[in-house]
Amino acid sequence: MYTIKQIKELTKKKYKDTDIVIYKQYLEILSFILKKDLLFLYKNQDQLFKIDIDKYWFYLNQLEQGKPLYYITNNIFFYNINLFIDERVLIPRPETEELVSIINQIILKNSNIQNILDIGTGSGAIALSLAKENKNLNIIASDISKPCLEVSEINKKKLNIKNVDFIEGDCLKPFIQKKIKCDLLICNPPYIKNEEKISFKVKNYEPNIALFGGQQGLDIFIKILKDYKNVMKEKIMIFFEIGYDQKDILKQIIKKDFSELKYKFIKDIQNKNRFLLLTKGEWNEYI
Repeated sequence: MYTIKQIKELTKKKYKDTDIVIYKQYLEILSFILKKDLLFLYKNQDQLFKIDIDKYWFYLNQLEQGKPLYYITNNIFFYNINLFIDERVLIPRPETEELVSIINQIILKNSNIQNILDIGTGSGAIALSLAKENKNLNIIASDISKPCLEVSEINKKKLNIKNVDFIEGDCLKPFIQKKIKCDLLICNPPYIKNEEKISFKVKNYEPNIALFGGQQGLDIFIKILKDYKNVMKEKIMIFFEIGYDQKDILKQIIKKDFSELKYKFIKDIQNKNRFLLLTKGEWNEYI
């Protein structure tokens, strides 16, 4: 039996200053092992708990080896939902929560947005979080990766969300084949350049197919923009999450090859260009 304070001191002694990140995550590992929320553990640091100390050190060792915390706990809170995740899917980022918030504000003001397509859904984070807040929406989300869709289906069942369907396919192909049309198209594509150096933890644990987007990181953007007319109704509204340094090249591509679309780059909370909104027709008021 151990108290939280005792575990804290043991962890501090073992790791000292060698890896402050691991030390700071000790409570989340305990929360996972004990099936208790963080607030409860904060408030009861002197209470004795039956803790499997070997399992605790095993998980901390995994962190030390570089395994992301959320792949150990298989859980992450995203926007308004708790998601199951593992190595089959990318870990949802805070920036994508910002994207959901922006889109949600538009949906709340426009009751005529009924049908949404989410391309490259991964764990289902975007589709499921929007669907939970907007029960009137009909959302269809796709991914080229079958393992990804296994995870998104787990989350749909876990959250008991009825107004989302998942389908397998490459970009817009499955929607074109089924003649599915939407009011709003969302895509958080892989946008890292193939040769770009990224952290060991990300490259070695997260699925590369969800990270790298070609020589310029724009392969999926271009693929979708070439076909968007086949899946959208008369009014056009498309949201992308983008790399913070891709504004200039995307602007050139849009002006050259998709000049019928109006565009707007939106900054994230870190003041970086992170989202791209494309519109045509009545939706131009948002540009």
